[in-house]
Amino acid sequence: MLKAALQKVKKIIYPVTYVIENFDNLPKDLLWPVHETLQQEFQQTNSLLSNVRNLQMLEKNEFLQDHLRALREARDTELPGVSYGLKNAARQLHVSCHRQRTQKTTAICTVALGDGYRRSVDYCLQSQARYAEKAGADYVMLDLMPANPDRHVSWYKIPLIFRLLQEGYDRVLYIDADAMVTNDEVPLDNLFAPLAGRRESFLIAEDEGGLNLGVFLIQRNPAAYRMLDLIWIHHLGHVPNWEQQAFSFLINWYQPIPDYVLIAPDPKAFNSFPYEREHVYRVIQENNWTPGDFICHFSGIRRPLLEKMISYYVHEYDLGRGLVLHEADSPPK
Repeated sequence: MLKAALQKVKKIIYPVTYVIENFDNLPKDLLWPVHETLQQEFQQTNSLLSNVRNLQMLEKNEFLQDHLRALREARDTELPGVSYGLKNAARQLHVSCHRQRTQKTTAICTVALGDGYRRSVDYCLQSQARYAEKAGADYVMLDLMPANPDRHVSWYKIPLIFRLLQEGYDRVLYIDADAMVTNDEVPLDNLFAPLAGRRESFLIAEDEGGLNLGVFLIQRNPAAYRMLDLIWIHHLGHVPNWEQQAFSFLINWYQPIPDYVLIAPDPKAFNSFPYEREHVYRVIQENNWTPGDFICHFSGIRRPLLEKMISYYVHEYDLGRGLVLHEADSPPK
């Protein structure tokens, strides 16, 4: 048995020692795949170890423990404090999205960073601003990255929403920049109606991957502050889906979290997707956009296809009413 084990170890070690001893004589095109594979495995292992360390540190985080206790006991009567990290991020974003504050109680917001990206989703942004004006809400677009960003841009919806709640908005509707309002006749109060008088802070729809933070609603209460902070401090590095991954972790691991999340019984109530996503993802057919839906969310579709698909939907389904059409997209006279 020992001999067999030694032979197994030798089989593993020998190729490595051979490469080291004969490095100069090996063709470089042979070495590159080996190098890339080893580098990839190292990065994955290092990332996993970092996540484990981060999780171990989180278990000792006093804000996390306090938030969980308070949510479990439902004992809040006033808005609670949050971590320095979230407060600081919100302060930076306040400079980025400086605007005139109004007396409106509802804000519709998005994150659209980069001139090129904003051009690609311009029709979506126009549709959101048009809907906000019609619905009597303030429209807030974060279009400038913080001075010292340390996270993927998708994360910054969290401090943006927190900042708006701090400013006194009672309700916030967050919409990803690549989501187009395709039916502006939907009353804003109807969207928020499921949350009225309830303890839940978040109203979220589902897609094929689970809960989707691309479009969701939040109402201002102590639990909302705590939930946003919990998401923010659950930053585990460069993981897929970023803040959505953190939210999924929270709702699956901590018992009180689901009590503050209301899942929309009909996902299409505020988050539908173009059927073309079927070519990329295993989608839920019932979530496919149809005319009359509130939103068509072009999630997961990358540039330059993103811009072409949005333009196609605008013209194919006559969604350009009230939008400033690009000259290249304008129909011939």
